[in-house]
Amino acid sequence: MNRECSLCTGKYRSILVPFDGSESSKKALVRACDLSKLDNGEVTVLYVIPRYEEMMDFFKTEAVKNSLFQEAQKITDSAKKIADARGVKIKAVVQEGHAGEKIVEISDTLKNDVIVIGTHGWRGMDKAIMGSTVERIIAHASRPILIAR
Repeated sequence: MNRECSLCTGKYRSILVPFDGSESSKKALVRACDLSKLDNGEVTVLYVIPRYEEMMDFFKTEAVKNSLFQEAQKITDSAKKIADARGVKIKAVVQEGHAGEKIVEISDTLKNDVIVIGTHGWRGMDKAIMGSTVERIIAHASRPILIAR
Protein backbone atom coordinates (compact mmCIF):
# COMPACT_ATOMS: atom_id res chain seq x y z
CA MET A 1 0.00 0.00 0.00
CA ASN A 2 1.42 3.37 -1.00
CA ARG A 3 0.34 6.05 1.47
CA GLU A 4 1.32 9.65 1.68
CA CYS A 5 3.35 10.63 4.72
CA SER A 6 1.01 11.47 7.63
CA LEU A 7 3.36 14.27 8.66
CA CYS A 8 2.94 15.80 5.19
CA THR A 9 -0.83 15.41 4.92
CA GLY A 10 -1.82 15.68 8.60
CA LYS A 11 -3.98 12.57 8.17
CA TYR A 12 -3.78 9.54 10.37
CA ARG A 13 -5.06 6.47 8.57
CA SER A 14 -3.31 3.89 10.76
CA ILE A 15 -3.36 4.43 14.52
CA LEU A 16 -1.80 2.24 17.21
CA VAL A 17 -3.09 2.40 20.79
CA PRO A 18 -1.20 0.52 23.49
CA PHE A 19 -4.04 -0.64 25.74
CA ASP A 20 -3.92 -2.23 29.18
CA GLY A 21 -7.41 -1.44 30.43
CA SER A 22 -6.23 1.42 32.64
CA GLU A 23 -8.08 4.74 32.69
CA SER A 24 -5.21 6.39 30.84
CA SER A 25 -5.29 3.79 28.05
CA LYS A 26 -9.08 4.20 27.80
CA LYS A 27 -8.61 7.95 27.33
CA ALA A 28 -6.01 7.27 24.64
CA LEU A 29 -8.40 4.91 22.87
CA VAL A 30 -11.19 7.50 22.90
CA ARG A 31 -8.78 10.06 21.42
CA ALA A 32 -7.70 7.55 18.75
CA CYS A 33 -11.34 6.81 17.89
CA ASP A 34 -11.97 10.54 17.43
CA LEU A 35 -8.93 10.81 15.13
CA SER A 36 -10.10 7.74 13.27
CA LYS A 37 -13.45 9.34 12.52
CA LEU A 38 -11.78 12.46 11.11
CA ASP A 39 -9.57 10.60 8.65
CA ASN A 40 -11.40 7.27 8.29
CA GLY A 41 -8.38 5.73 9.98
CA GLU A 42 -7.85 2.18 11.12
CA VAL A 43 -7.28 1.72 14.86
CA THR A 44 -5.27 -1.17 16.27
CA VAL A 45 -5.06 -1.76 20.01
CA LEU A 46 -2.02 -3.55 21.34
CA TYR A 47 -1.98 -5.39 24.65
CA VAL A 48 1.42 -6.61 25.81
CA ILE A 49 1.47 -9.53 28.21
CA PRO A 50 4.34 -8.88 30.62
CA ARG A 51 6.95 -11.58 31.05
CA TYR A 52 6.38 -12.12 34.74
CA GLU A 53 8.82 -15.00 34.87
CA GLU A 54 11.64 -12.53 34.11
CA MET A 55 10.50 -10.24 36.91
CA MET A 56 9.46 -12.71 39.58
CA ASP A 57 11.44 -15.84 38.81
CA PHE A 58 8.55 -18.26 38.46
CA PHE A 59 7.99 -21.07 36.03
CA LYS A 60 5.29 -20.33 33.49
CA THR A 61 3.17 -23.44 33.09
CA GLU A 62 0.71 -23.96 30.24
CA ALA A 63 -2.12 -23.16 32.67
CA VAL A 64 -0.50 -19.86 33.66
CA LYS A 65 0.09 -19.00 29.99
CA ASN A 66 -3.56 -19.77 29.15
CA SER A 67 -4.70 -17.62 32.06
CA LEU A 68 -2.57 -14.69 30.87
CA PHE A 69 -3.97 -14.98 27.35
CA GLN A 70 -7.55 -15.18 28.69
CA GLU A 71 -6.93 -11.99 30.66
CA ALA A 72 -5.51 -10.38 27.51
CA GLN A 73 -8.69 -11.35 25.64
CA LYS A 74 -10.85 -9.71 28.33
CA ILE A 75 -8.78 -6.53 28.12
CA THR A 76 -8.92 -6.33 24.31
CA ASP A 77 -12.65 -7.11 24.40
CA SER A 78 -13.14 -4.12 26.73
CA ALA A 79 -11.27 -1.97 24.18
CA LYS A 80 -13.60 -3.18 21.43
CA LYS A 81 -16.63 -2.21 23.53
CA ILE A 82 -15.26 1.30 24.07
CA ALA A 83 -14.58 1.71 20.35
CA ASP A 84 -17.96 0.22 19.35
CA ALA A 85 -19.69 2.75 21.61
CA ARG A 86 -17.93 5.48 19.61
CA GLY A 87 -18.87 3.91 16.28
CA VAL A 88 -15.35 2.67 15.46
CA LYS A 89 -14.27 -0.88 14.66
CA ILE A 90 -10.80 -1.79 15.87
CA LYS A 91 -8.32 -4.60 15.49
CA ALA A 92 -6.66 -6.12 18.53
CA VAL A 93 -3.12 -7.48 18.74
CA VAL A 94 -1.75 -9.38 21.74
CA GLN A 95 1.99 -9.81 22.17
CA GLU A 96 4.23 -11.00 24.95
CA GLY A 97 7.30 -9.14 26.13
CA HIS A 98 8.48 -5.76 27.37
CA ALA A 99 5.78 -3.16 26.69
CA GLY A 100 8.03 -0.34 25.46
CA GLU A 101 9.95 -2.57 23.08
CA LYS A 102 6.86 -4.33 21.73
CA ILE A 103 4.98 -1.09 21.13
CA VAL A 104 7.83 0.30 19.05
CA GLU A 105 8.32 -3.02 17.23
CA ILE A 106 4.64 -3.48 16.34
CA SER A 107 4.25 0.15 15.27
CA ASP A 108 7.20 -0.23 12.92
CA THR A 109 5.83 -3.52 11.58
CA LEU A 110 2.36 -2.07 10.99
CA LYS A 111 3.81 1.22 9.71
CA ASN A 112 1.36 3.20 11.83
CA ASP A 113 0.95 6.90 11.16
CA VAL A 114 0.75 7.68 14.88
CA ILE A 115 0.92 6.03 18.28
CA VAL A 116 -1.71 7.33 20.71
CA ILE A 117 -0.72 6.44 24.24
CA GLY A 118 -2.05 7.25 27.68
CA THR A 119 0.21 8.13 30.54
CA HIS A 120 -0.26 7.26 34.19
CA GLY A 121 1.49 10.45 35.24
CA TRP A 122 3.80 8.75 37.73
CA ARG A 123 6.19 11.10 39.46
CA GLY A 124 8.97 10.90 41.99
CA MET A 125 9.67 7.53 43.55
CA ASP A 126 6.85 5.74 41.67
CA LYS A 127 8.44 6.76 38.36
CA ALA A 128 11.90 5.75 39.53
CA ILE A 129 10.69 2.32 40.58
CA MET A 130 8.21 1.63 37.76
CA GLY A 131 10.09 3.38 34.97
CA SER A 132 8.22 5.06 32.17
CA THR A 133 7.01 3.08 29.19
CA VAL A 134 6.03 6.36 27.52
CA GLU A 135 9.57 7.70 27.88
CA ARG A 136 10.98 4.51 26.33
CA ILE A 137 8.58 4.79 23.42
CA ILE A 138 9.42 8.45 22.88
CA ALA A 139 13.12 7.62 22.89
CA HIS A 140 12.87 4.74 20.40
CA ALA A 141 9.77 5.16 18.21
CA SER A 142 10.17 6.14 14.59
CA ARG A 143 6.50 7.22 14.45
CA PRO A 144 4.78 10.37 15.74
CA ILE A 145 3.36 9.98 19.24
CA LEU A 146 0.29 11.60 20.72
CA ILE A 147 0.20 11.43 24.50
CA ALA A 148 -3.29 11.50 25.97
CA ARG A 149 -3.42 12.50 29.63
